[in-house]
Amino acid sequence: MVVGIKETKEVLELLESAVALIAKGAADGQISIADGLAFLQLLPKLKTALDGAHLVKGELADLDEDEVRELADKALTVCTGILKVFGAV
Repeated sequence: MVVGIKETKEVLELLESAVALIAKGAADGQISIADGLAFLQLLPKLKTALDGAHLVKGELADLDEDEVRELADKALTVCTGILKVFGAV
C-alpha cells in the first residue's frame, strides 16, 4: 500500500503560509489589527492540516526517495522564509 505524503505537505504548506503572513506583517516593523486579521486566512489551511495531522507519522515512516526529496525541498522553502523574517538571509 502506498501511503504518500499529502498530510505532511499540508502541514508544511500551513507553516509556509504562516511565515508569509508574518513576513508581510513584519515588513513595516509594526503589528496592526490588519496583520492579526490576515491570519484568519489560515483557518482553512489550519483545519486541513489538523484533520490529517495524525497521519503524518505514518507518512514519514513510509517515505521513498522521491518523497524525501519533495519534502526536503518544501521544508527548505519554509525554513528560508523563516530565516528571511528574522533577517538572517
